[in-house]
Amino acid sequence: MLYFFVDFLLSLVLFVLCFLAFSFITLRLLLWGGHTKRELVTVSDQPIQMDPVIAVLIITHPDEECMFFTPTITSFLSCGIKVYVVCLSTGNAYGQGETRKRELILSCNSLGVPASRVYIEDSPKLQDGAEWIPSDCVIAIRKAFRAFGAIPDFLLTLDCVGVSGNMNHKSTYLAVQQLISQQKERTEKFIRGFKLCTVGAIRKHITIVDLWFALIERLFDHVDLLIVGKWENSWTALRQHKSQLVWFRWIYIFVSRYAMVNTLKEL
Repeated sequence: MLYFFVDFLLSLVLFVLCFLAFSFITLRLLLWGGHTKRELVTVSDQPIQMDPVIAVLIITHPDEECMFFTPTITSFLSCGIKVYVVCLSTGNAYGQGETRKRELILSCNSLGVPASRVYIEDSPKLQDGAEWIPSDCVIAIRKAFRAFGAIPDFLLTLDCVGVSGNMNHKSTYLAVQQLISQQKERTEKFIRGFKLCTVGAIRKHITIVDLWFALIERLFDHVDLLIVGKWENSWTALRQHKSQLVWFRWIYIFVSRYAMVNTLKEL
């Protein structure tokens, strides 16, 4: 009996390893083949407009742009969309705010977003770790729009779970919802909002293999936007955040699906 159990276990492990190897090779060939720009980037049943449009990414702390949104940023840029980044705090929980601001600008620059398109809020009401009121976030986002001199066509942000469950992430999500509602009520420029879908712990840590699950979700219309990027871009951008490169972030960037796969739903 023990022999059959061990034999089954070894066969299962071998199958999993073969599946992972097959997944990595197949999906990497897909990426190398350049089949991500048109085929995998769609919004609902409508292609993203190819006219010059503006997308603003709203993040909570420096480094989220590369830890979570690298595929989205690089894919939008490759489609000719102007990408701006708004960070609602300096990440000053440990007195590193000024350092992290510089690192964010370097990271965005490595992804193709110049410093002139990066806005970092440093409000007493939006400090890292403190409880945020969504209306204060809305004020900060509108300040960023004025600084950019433009109202975006797309707003991108985290969902209510925010990948990690951080309370500031949830406030940011609620703020983006609130801002879009205000735009509609005031009959201002129509903004489409998209939230990054949080996945479970296992899917979060299986890198490009999660694309199989994401493709199934897209097939059944459980997500509106599926974007695939290159791991190297996330790696290069994260390296700019030198103050944050503790051991678990090194591991994260190697195993995270967000470094290569983003799925978003429209708000």
